[in-house]
Amino acid sequence: MFQSIKNGNMDLYLDITVLYTGEINVIDEDELECALKTKDITKEDYELVNNIKDMLLKELYSKTNKYYNLDINKYIDF
Repeated sequence: MFQSIKNGNMDLYLDITVLYTGEINVIDEDELECALKTKDITKEDYELVNNIKDMLLKELYSKTNKYYNLDINKYIDF
């Protein structure tokens, strides 16, 4: 199905990064496409990953993602 499962987390081939500037990037979409072409994942897996990506991007751009809105400064020891 997916590349690996570690500590209960699946590698869905894609990564989404949010830079300190607020810039949002989707990384490794080519790996997802390749996995579909080489039949490492099914069409259903591919669609699931894209649906999750779309949901996360919508939350990030609208600033409604609960992790995006965390005040990380309270977790950092200066």
